[in-house]
Amino acid sequence: MDTNFMKNFKNMTNSAIESSKNLEDINTSVIEKFAETNMQLATSLMEAGTAVADGLTDSKEIPDVISIQTGFLSKYNESVFDAAKSTASIINNARTQYQGWFERGIEEMKNSTEIDSIFPFPTDKTKKSTRKATKAS
Repeated sequence: MDTNFMKNFKNMTNSAIESSKNLEDINTSVIEKFAETNMQLATSLMEAGTAVADGLTDSKEIPDVISIQTGFLSKYNESVFDAAKSTASIINNARTQYQGWFERGIEEMKNSTEIDSIFPFPTDKTKKSTRKATKAS
């Protein structure tokens, strides 16, 4: 078998593996950031819930209960809003990373000599034109 073909195939395989590793790194980073945001949200909500429970055990007056619940809703809304902002930022950064990864892949493919020489077999253009001429008849 042609050694040039094998070298080209090996180069393409190595390039595909490297590209897969880069994609894996991007995916891992995105998942870690989402997990961190979720943990921050859960922690914040647990702290707010604990503060409400503590406040309600000490309070017997209706205005105090309403004040405590209003504070809880305010903290809850703030926590969810912060998590939503963080998530939007993660998604925008991921989009930029994925786009860069894709564009690098396209550029590597355009600049690759392996694509042109992966199939070292000659193409027969006369057969194609003969088939078209036969179909037209």
